[in-house]
Amino acid sequence: MKMVYVCSPYKGNVEYNTAKAQGYCRFIYSKGAVPIAVHLHNTQFLDDNVSEERRAGMLLGLHMLNRCDEVWVFGTRISEGMEAEIKAAQRLGIPIQYYNDRCEQLDRYGPQQKKAAGAATPSEPKQKYIRKSIPQK
Repeated sequence: MKMVYVCSPYKGNVEYNTAKAQGYCRFIYSKGAVPIAVHLHNTQFLDDNVSEERRAGMLLGLHMLNRCDEVWVFGTRISEGMEAEIKAAQRLGIPIQYYNDRCEQLDRYGPQQKKAAGAATPSEPKQKYIRKSIPQK
């Protein structure tokens, strides 16, 4: 089965964002793939409100992202954490799909989201990336 990394907001309205991420996981499951939602998993043992633990959770998430077949970005807002995940997926050459918060696939984002996500605009050629491991510290 294909493993799909769930890229969606967490920080802020945590209760709402958690419920949305759970729904995104169910959507991915309904498409026959394995959802990997590190922001739901890592916050079970790391405190997202402690900056050192948040950084550790993001690093653990990037290690999991490296093992996924695709990244699915959900919502209409790209958070700082999501931006880092999208850029990592681009560097690793992992395919990215975009969805709104109702799990409807988007053909493209507006200029603000494109800029935040680092996505190529129609006039820019997409770069080819070689998938590689994230360096160990």
